[in-house]
Amino acid sequence: MHKRIITVSEKVLNENRFNEVTKRKDTEEKESWFSQSFREFCSATALHGYSYIVRKDISRWERIGWAVIVVAALITSIILLWVSWEWNAETKTTTVIESTHYAVSNVPFPAVSICGMNRISLEGANRLAERMKLPDNVTATELSKMFRLLLHFEGISKPDPNGYALLNEILISNNMTVASVFKEISPNCTNMLERCKWKGTQTRCDSLFQTIYTSEGICCSFNYLGLPKSNFPSKLESSNPKYPRRVTACGYLTGLTFLAKPFVQDYHSSYLSSMGFRVYIHNSYDYPDDNAETKTVGAKLEAFISLSPESTYSTPSVYNLPLKDRDCYFPKEGKMNTMSRYSYVNCMAECRSNLIYELCGCVPFEFPNNGTLPTCAMDKVECVTEHKQFYSGALPGVNSTSASREDSPCKCLPDCELYQYPSEISSGRLNRTFSYNSMNFFKDINLEDQSLIHVYFIDLVSTRYRKDVYQNWLGVLASFGGLLGLLLGFSFVTGFELIYFFTIRPLFDRFGKRKQ
Repeated sequence: MHKRIITVSEKVLNENRFNEVTKRKDTEEKESWFSQSFREFCSATALHGYSYIVRKDISRWERIGWAVIVVAALITSIILLWVSWEWNAETKTTTVIESTHYAVSNVPFPAVSICGMNRISLEGANRLAERMKLPDNVTATELSKMFRLLLHFEGISKPDPNGYALLNEILISNNMTVASVFKEISPNCTNMLERCKWKGTQTRCDSLFQTIYTSEGICCSFNYLGLPKSNFPSKLESSNPKYPRRVTACGYLTGLTFLAKPFVQDYHSSYLSSMGFRVYIHNSYDYPDDNAETKTVGAKLEAFISLSPESTYSTPSVYNLPLKDRDCYFPKEGKMNTMSRYSYVNCMAECRSNLIYELCGCVPFEFPNNGTLPTCAMDKVECVTEHKQFYSGALPGVNSTSASREDSPCKCLPDCELYQYPSEISSGRLNRTFSYNSMNFFKDINLEDQSLIHVYFIDLVSTRYRKDVYQNWLGVLASFGGLLGLLLGFSFVTGFELIYFFTIRPLFDRFGKRKQ
């Protein structure tokens, strides 16, 4: 019997055939395992439509139709999940009304800054002009009129370069500055405020109001704590509270009342074509600027300014967000150079001062300044007014109207917590002929052109807003769960089924067979 000799080539061919057969069997086993697991999963799961894909009692085209529906629902759910996630990423925080019955006793009473429309006292200007050394070609009367040029820093008057230069020389020869002149010729708060009453109790006006600088020049402010050190006299400073005053009731008898005298006969220069006062209602820590709630009260009027306060606070979840996500500062986070506490208003005011200093090398006397920046002299009026549009807009340092906040050099962020005081005003002609109330308040006062102003809360309750994260982990879970449940019928148990049929079950089947 002859033995057949197997050549090397035949041996290699046989080995290749064996390997191909082995791979084919492994592939068939894998396909069979996946098909079996998928079939069992579709039969057992509670997901919508999957059981119809593997049912044998319906036609093939019905199974294909259900498969298309299931795939379409799966794709739709993925798209909606992505959209929901993008919305959550773009909107990190949201502000909602928490209560419309928040007690006003929890809300600080605002600062009330009163500014006379007359910016320069005629008597004060004449008195100072008579006292100053003058050139031979300038009289005291002419200098008194020239003091009006001090108001040109506001940029609303026709430029007068020759007048600026002459007045600047006069101030230098008398060793005076724009700020020191204004202090002498501005209406005095002590004379302007005749009687004051706080929460129904008559009080000395100089113990309630302090002299401050605002965008309107020198004004008198009540309940103002924006500066690190107040401007009250030393003997009255200790009697003033360290925190904003509050009230526990509503109505004009429980708020602030003051009788102000406009000194109509003493008018020298006014921006407005009327006589009276401008009243600024603002947060106690905010710089009184044009963005404050402002009311105008004419002479010989009794005005009632009613406030409907609104407060906004942020939850601890907002505080824990990164700064770029919450996009706001808490009061103690922002660093201020002049003001006592950070706020968006204060940050913008200081930024405007810095911009003017960079452009002109000085700061107008009424702008925030801690004393480290020089005050502008008259030779800087043209520079300040020329760049007014550059620093006074909503986005200081930006000329383009299409620019965003990121383009401004100020980098000021909104407040995470703030108080706002929307107001309404009603007024009537002041006449005490037939009135019998507040007899002591008007005792020994000859009413001529005075204005009586009441500032108060109109209601016992206020509106409170809550700033919170748009969606926390529970909100994301509920949103995703709702979308998956609506389109697929998905749940945590379904997710466990998916893991079970494609991992745990095949492992048990495979190792169980090996043991047998």
